[in-house]
Amino acid sequence: MTPKEQDLPPDPLELPTHLADRRENLFGGKGVVHVWDLLKNAGTAPFSAVLFCQLAPGGSVGKHAQQRDPELVMAMDGMGTATVDGKDIPMPPLTVVSVPFGSTLALRNNSKEDPFLYVIIKAELPAR
Repeated sequence: MTPKEQDLPPDPLELPTHLADRRENLFGGKGVVHVWDLLKNAGTAPFSAVLFCQLAPGGSVGKHAQQRDPELVMAMDGMGTATVDGKDIPMPPLTVVSVPFGSTLALRNNSKEDPFLYVIIKAELPAR
């Protein structure tokens, strides 16, 4: 180990993938996405889901429509691109993208070496 490496703190994002739901080629994308359900399927109104996701290097989540709930996608680490209704939106860390009900979303990890980490927050629409 070089002196520079030993001065670095341990990686705080060593994620327990054995606790995640492993999804492959999600919505026709490519690669593996590990998904941790932070609410454990017990929604807290108005939130129906909070999902922490790790998209493999070079991976993607295919285009899909928001058929039940609108959502926010928040980049945490790595570099990705969200495509909302056909428009590409760069997602460096701490970027938040809104995906309205009925819109389409696709995600891409722009790195061939590092995972793209992001959080999805889904909220129920108010009854009308």
